[in-house]
Amino acid sequence: MESWSVEQVCNWLKQRNLGELVPKFREEEISGAALLALNDRMVQQLVKKIGHQAVLMDLIKKYQQQKSGLESLTYCCEMASQKFPEILRLIDQRVLKQKKNLKSFFARHKMLQWTSSYVLPDFPYDVKCILAEKKCPDHSMRIRIIEFLQADMTKYLEGSLYPNTQQYNIVTNALLQAYPFLDEDGNGFLLWKRALKDRFKYVRRPIEDDEQVLRNKCKFGHRRGQSRKSSFAENTLDDVIGVSLKLSHK
Repeated sequence: MESWSVEQVCNWLKQRNLGELVPKFREEEISGAALLALNDRMVQQLVKKIGHQAVLMDLIKKYQQQKSGLESLTYCCEMASQKFPEILRLIDQRVLKQKKNLKSFFARHKMLQWTSSYVLPDFPYDVKCILAEKKCPDHSMRIRIIEFLQADMTKYLEGSLYPNTQQYNIVTNALLQAYPFLDEDGNGFLLWKRALKDRFKYVRRPIEDDEQVLRNKCKFGHRRGQSRKSSFAENTLDDVIGVSLKLSHK
């Protein structure tokens, strides 16, 4: 409306049933800009009828209100477009945080399921016979037990070779609860757990160049300044497991 000519203003008056005002508006050369600048006193001078005055002022007021609302909306849109990248970044951060929380939740849920559902494997007949006698197995039989426990844990872990501390504890506790006589001198828990961990280390050695193993070494490996003993790295399977298990005889 600000850019309307006098004729456009006169046409607008005709469309609003205010055609009687056209001659006076032409005479006074009221353009669109002049129309919006009219105040109550000016309208009273231009328009003689009070009814026409009220209608004209109401039309001008409504237009100004609509214009003000449109300007506010335009400003909000401009501000939103400027802040949109920041809003997207915040949304991405929230989504990533939720994904991380969900991943952690499912991991804990899976751990609880693993904990509540774990049972010892069905040992071979000869191992069952030894355990049935409630006698401490010899070195070779201990190795067989550890081998079966390690294979069974790997099955529960869906092929992973990196049990955590809680999982080692669960399996070791299950073994000693089923066969309490294996807890010699009260040190059985630590000895069997150590032997089980050594068994997993032994199984991981042939694939130490595997990408997953390298990543886990970086994550769970020795701290800076610590190193493996070369003699330990060269031990055979029997030596690795036997170092822990034979301590139970001392």
